[in-house]
Amino acid sequence: MMLDKQSRSRVVGRRSQTPGRSHEHHVQPEGAEAANRKAWLPGQNRFSMLNRLAYVRFSIRPRWVRLVLLILAVSVLAAIGAAIGRGFGVGAAVVSQAVSPPTAVALLRTASAPGPSAMAQPLATAVARPAIGPTLAPAPAQAQLLAIEASWPALAEERFNSVSEIWPEVRSPSWSSSYQDGGYVIQVDSRSSISYSRPLRSHDFWYGADVRIMRGQAGLFFLIGRPNDFYRFLIDTHGRYQLEWQQVGVSQPLIAWTASDALRRGEGATNQIGVSRRGDELALYANGALLATYALPPGNTLESRIGLALEAPDGQLEGQALFDNLFVRGPAAP
Repeated sequence: MMLDKQSRSRVVGRRSQTPGRSHEHHVQPEGAEAANRKAWLPGQNRFSMLNRLAYVRFSIRPRWVRLVLLILAVSVLAAIGAAIGRGFGVGAAVVSQAVSPPTAVALLRTASAPGPSAMAQPLATAVARPAIGPTLAPAPAQAQLLAIEASWPALAEERFNSVSEIWPEVRSPSWSSSYQDGGYVIQVDSRSSISYSRPLRSHDFWYGADVRIMRGQAGLFFLIGRPNDFYRFLIDTHGRYQLEWQQVGVSQPLIAWTASDALRRGEGATNQIGVSRRGDELALYANGALLATYALPPGNTLESRIGLALEAPDGQLEGQALFDNLFVRGPAAP
């Protein structure tokens, strides 16, 4: 193909201009390309920089937003975790209990005297702590209470002269029970407390036993609501007694530790203690003397129980007590 000089120079000029062209995908007309190159390149660079800045700005902003939201979420979760970790406050040591099944055989070795007809008591729901405090009946009233309860027929008794399936011998790493010295010995070795109880099918009752403490505090377990809500009457080796309410393992004294001359002091001393329930009133006894009375919440559905309790000294995990001559009375059936 033959080219004249003008065409050749035009082609050469076109080739010489090609390396300076910006790398864009659209093609501009030849006549406007050279004239507009200087005008388009600065503007193009300006718009390109603006696009880059906009991209950086819009790409960085979501990252910062996500980072701030993540920090806020972590802070909220940390606050919630700290609140939960504090729990509900520190109470007394958790107290476990061993409750025998309600379908077990007779409560105790039944005495010959006739008892009242069976009255099944439903398990109670949690009840509020009674606002009424303990009271001590005057002397005539004490004598009247003792006379009334002494007239009730015997429902059951246990002398612990031989092994009984009603009060079994137990061997566990944390507590044990056995028959020794003509009595029933309960011991805790690596726990703060133990209670063992059985149902009593009588709403009103008088329940007593001889208690000899070698270490710790011991006494009677006699009312229960839910499996972890119950009442205990304890004595110690210093001549003191306490009525307490255990709710979900936390002890709440209803009558705090109180000294009484009716209680014998010292390790190994034997005290005959008793508790009675008449309607919504409890009465606590020691060695034939009335210690105090206490009003239960009106309309409660607490179930009567016959049980024994042992508590290790404060801050310790070892305790031992012997129980004997357990006796239960109740009002005669109408």
